[in-house]
Amino acid sequence: MPFLKHIPRPFQWLLKLLFTAIALWLLVRKIDFTQLMETVKGASWIWLVLCTVLQLPIAIVNALRWKILHRIPGLPLRKYVYYVFIGNTLSMFLPSAALAEGARAFAFGKRYGGITGNFAAAIFARGCGFLVQLAVLILFVFMFRESLSRLPLWNGLRLDASVGALLLLMAVALAILGGFLAVRFQARLRQVVAVFAGYMRSPGTVAWILLLSVVMQGLLAVSTYTLFKTVGWELTWWHAVVVPPLIQMLLLLPVSFGGVGVREYLALVLYGQLAGVPSEKTVAASLLAYIPLLVVSAGTGAWMAYRKAKAG
Repeated sequence: MPFLKHIPRPFQWLLKLLFTAIALWLLVRKIDFTQLMETVKGASWIWLVLCTVLQLPIAIVNALRWKILHRIPGLPLRKYVYYVFIGNTLSMFLPSAALAEGARAFAFGKRYGGITGNFAAAIFARGCGFLVQLAVLILFVFMFRESLSRLPLWNGLRLDASVGALLLLMAVALAILGGFLAVRFQARLRQVVAVFAGYMRSPGTVAWILLLSVVMQGLLAVSTYTLFKTVGWELTWWHAVVVPPLIQMLLLLPVSFGGVGVREYLALVLYGQLAGVPSEKTVAASLLAYIPLLVVSAGTGAWMAYRKAKAG
C-alpha cells in the first residue's frame, strides 16, 4: 500500500507480527487444545466438501458483478472468475482483503487495460456489498431484537476490554488510512468519482449490482452455515448472516498477515457473545475454513500452470 512506503519495511513487519502475536496470545488463553483437537478430528468432511464447492458460485457471482461494472468487449466471464480466484489466493498472503482486491484489480487492468476503471469497479462493488450487509444487519437486528436484548453481552457489557481496544484501534487506523489516501491520490480519486457518476447514471446497472450483492451475501451465509455444520454446530441463520460481514469489514485493515489470529479471535468473540457457540467449535471452524482457501489456491495455481503450458 502506498502510504506504507514512508514506514521502514522492518517496522511494517514488526507491527504486523506484533498484532498477529497479540491476537494469537488472546486466542490461546481462551481455548482448550485437547477439546479443540477432538472437535477437528470429528469434523464432517461431507459438510466441509459442500462448503468448499460453494466457493465456486460465490466466485462466479463476484465475477459477474465485476464484469457488469467493467465490461471488456469479447472477454468471457471465465477470465473474470480466474482473476477473482487470483484475488482469493492473494488474500492468504497479503495483510488484508483490501490489498488482495487491489492487487487483483491492478493485475487485471495491466493485462486488459483500464486500471483506474478496475479499481473503481472493485470499490463500487465493495461499497454496494457493504450497503447490502448494512441493510441486512439492520433488518435482522429489528427482526430478532428480543433475542438480542437477552444476550449476555449486555449484562455489564461483557465484551473484553482487549477486544474493545482492538476494535477502536482498527477504526482509528481505517479513518487515518482513508484520509491519507484521499489526500495522497486526489487526481486518481477524481477519476474514480467520475466513474462512479457514470454508474449512477445507469439505475439498471446499480440495481443489478445490488441484486448480485444480495445473492452473494446469501451464498456466503450458506457457506458459513455449512462450515459450522462441519464441526457439529447448528448455527442459527441470522448469526450466519450477521457475524461474517462484521469480521470481513475488520479484516480490510492491513494489521496482520492474511488475518491470521485476528480472524480467529474476532470469530471467537463474536460467535461466542452473539451466538453462544463454544470456543472450541468456533476455533475449529475457523481453522477448517482454511481448507477451502487452500483448495481454491491450489486450483488457481493449476489453472495458471495450464495457461502457461498452453501458451508455451
